[in-house]
Amino acid sequence: MRWLKRTYLTWHEYAARDREAQLLDFISSTTQKSVENYWKKEVKKWL
Repeated sequence: MRWLKRTYLTWHEYAARDREAQLLDFISSTTQKSVENYWKKEVKKWL
């Protein structure tokens, strides 16, 4: 039973870390895209 609990907790921890990493990746890529779009608009204004 102890082994099962430890395995479950370890797996749960990995899953949580993986989700966190995916979320951070999504946030950073979304931020990058919005910044790029903003700069494209700014450049078009000046050109």
